[in-house]
Amino acid sequence: MTRLSSLLLHFAMNTSNPKITSTSNKSLTPFPVHRTVPKAETNVIDFLKQNPTYDGRDVIIGILDTGVDPGAIGMQSLPHCGDTKLIDIIDCTGSGDVDVTTEADAVWVEKKDGEEHGYWEVKGLTGRTLRLNPDWNLCPFPTNITSAKEEKKDAEDSKEESKDAERASDSNATANVVEDEPSNSNPTADVKTAKVRLGIKRAYELFPNKLVNRVKGHRSKDFDKEQRRHAADVRKLLEDWHASYSAKTATHEQIRVKEDLEARLEFLEPGGDDSVSYEDPGLVYDCIVYYDGTNYRA
Repeated sequence: MTRLSSLLLHFAMNTSNPKITSTSNKSLTPFPVHRTVPKAETNVIDFLKQNPTYDGRDVIIGILDTGVDPGAIGMQSLPHCGDTKLIDIIDCTGSGDVDVTTEADAVWVEKKDGEEHGYWEVKGLTGRTLRLNPDWNLCPFPTNITSAKEEKKDAEDSKEESKDAERASDSNATANVVEDEPSNSNPTADVKTAKVRLGIKRAYELFPNKLVNRVKGHRSKDFDKEQRRHAADVRKLLEDWHASYSAKTATHEQIRVKEDLEARLEFLEPGGDDSVSYEDPGLVYDCIVYYDGTNYRA
């Protein structure tokens, strides 16, 4: 029996199961996902019973694929211990690339009353103030690697500067001592800062097109629902105005209130000349890159 005929036979046997009802019955059993892979037909189940440890444990596999869903049930955990199955995902399509050339100073904020510790704070490219993990080791970014000739020249220049400083020190030692005038204190001198790099990324640039359309559909429904609620509130205020005032006897200020309510209602109700058009940019992420002294982290 070929594999195809065995699969068809397997399917026919499953459909004859009395637990599976017709489509007219509302109480359908869940689709047998575990049977989509023909383990019984290929004797995999018997093999695993004889060799229970031959399930891929302690083996790391690298897979090149055009796309993988990291949220799939079978990709979540290892069968023998429950640890995370996916170690890392590297996107080589470029869709996840982020421009992080913008540098900024993260400022250390001392702990306040009711807080357990201080934290790093920086303003992201979205304009939001971001509070960073206080345990992050923010180190200066490495400078460009210089050549051997440049290092030798820098060393010689440093030696000459040291000699000049020594001569200047000896000259100052023989001069009259003048009392230093108090200098103006710098209030920012004690502020602790560290360099980080900032980026910005739209979530829709990371999602598949079908997922983007599905998310946009849900968000559009929520937006329309909120718009209708606001329109109902304004319509109620306009009805209250007509119940309280007359266009002939209303004052100039009361007329302006009425016109403002009418303009707001025209803006909120769909189909109006000034109605708002829905454009969804989606979620926008602030991205941060820092150097911990050994590795770049994001």
